[in-house]
Amino acid sequence: MRIGEVAEALGVSVGTARNYFDAGAFRKDKTRRLAHGDRRVRSEEVDRYLRELDEQRGE
Repeated sequence: MRIGEVAEALGVSVGTARNYFDAGAFRKDKTRRLAHGDRRVRSEEVDRYLRELDEQRGE
């Protein structure tokens, strides 16, 4: 997923999604940074992160 798609899935701004990416919220083996700087995250990794957030909130 492109970072804009990740932001939409998480319900946050693109800048916040970039911060999550840079802070290591997504596992390194499930992400890529392309040569020209674009970030990519596998959709299953975004799903995992959403489940983790739900668990933290007690949902």
